[in-house]
Amino acid sequence: MKTSSIQTLYGTIYGRDALRVQDVDLSMHPLYLEITTTLQLSACRPRQDNVKKEVTLVFRFSNVQNLQITPYDEFAYEKDLKSAFDKARVSDSDECDTYILSTYKYVIVVTGKYEIIYDE
Repeated sequence: MKTSSIQTLYGTIYGRDALRVQDVDLSMHPLYLEITTTLQLSACRPRQDNVKKEVTLVFRFSNVQNLQITPYDEFAYEKDLKSAFDKARVSDSDECDTYILSTYKYVIVVTGKYEIIYDE
């Protein structure tokens, strides 16, 4: 699996404990996933010199074609991860984009579209 890190407003997110899940909203029809997290800004590169130590990020996945949630320690492609939020190319024939969101306990793999909602 080929992966590349996704840049956020706060830079690239590194570290298994960078994101703490606060809430999950899953709709089955149409398949839609929204994950509300707390981001530790110290886990971002380039370093963020904000007054805040953490912010809220909402990862919104729509048009979901595939969803897989795996315990972090059981994720087969852990060595391929570049950051806590990656874009993946599973094979050369993939037509849709696949995203990998890593938290302390779980790796969430979603094929579909994503949007990040930033705390104001």
